[in-house]
Amino acid sequence: MRCRAAAGVLPPVYLAGTGVSCMAEVLPHRRAVYTGGLQRFRKHTSMQFLQHLIEFIGNHYWLTTAFLVVLALLIITEGRKAGRAITTQQATALINREHALVVDIRPKKDYAAGHIVDSINIPLDSFATRMVELEKHKDKPIILVCANGQNAGPSSKQLKAAGYKQVNRLAHGIGGWRSDNLPLVK
Repeated sequence: MRCRAAAGVLPPVYLAGTGVSCMAEVLPHRRAVYTGGLQRFRKHTSMQFLQHLIEFIGNHYWLTTAFLVVLALLIITEGRKAGRAITTQQATALINREHALVVDIRPKKDYAAGHIVDSINIPLDSFATRMVELEKHKDKPIILVCANGQNAGPSSKQLKAAGYKQVNRLAHGIGGWRSDNLPLVK
């Protein structure tokens, strides 16, 4: 394998032990310095990457469309498995009208600092083992609450897999509840 010279006028040098003859710059009073070979693999700048991406999309628009459709279907399917995300207004309506059970999955310390009235605390790390405590509430709507709305999804998937029909999760968690100035108890 021969490497391209950076300036085109460098003498070929055999790289000992590699079996590769390459162009190198021979400096006086120093050993030969390797200057070529991987130049064709230089890193692309973000602008070059964007240009290549646009070119790929333009040349493979059917493939790109199929990828986006599959991605959208995956997001929709996973979202449905995780239970419906509800707003604080919808949660208060479920609590008041249908006597929904509120399950707070935050750690005990955070739960003690402030939680929704009549909610029960089942921390996320012990949720799988303590899920049996919710058996008597299987027919009622259940609202899962976490700190910011991100951790309730996996817990709601577990409940749905266990046969719970009306599983909801508070969209922005207890942070959304606080931002709407709704009451918390300590």
